[in-house]
Amino acid sequence: MKLQTFLSITFILLIIAVFSSATEKQEICETCRGVFDIAKKFHKRRKPFTPYQITQEVSAICMIYPTADIQSKCREMSSIIPTFINYIDRDVEPYRGCLEMGYCH
Repeated sequence: MKLQTFLSITFILLIIAVFSSATEKQEICETCRGVFDIAKKFHKRRKPFTPYQITQEVSAICMIYPTADIQSKCREMSSIIPTFINYIDRDVEPYRGCLEMGYCH
């Protein structure tokens, strides 16, 4: 009986871990698409921001995300703003660009 209880609890924890992982991946994808949109707005302005300025703006925005993991991924994304700009200049959709960069699955 104890083995069955242990296995049941282990199974439930595994389901929670998988669900949490899927939710986190979705949040990271949404964060990437948000960074993509922010970079696009600053890059496509009449007087565009430099990549450095966009990086600074995105880094500041990263602090509003609720978890440290998402904030960290957002800051990681802010460090590759030139890559985002490359996708923007080629008119790549945010989801497609984030998929190619490995942030969406």
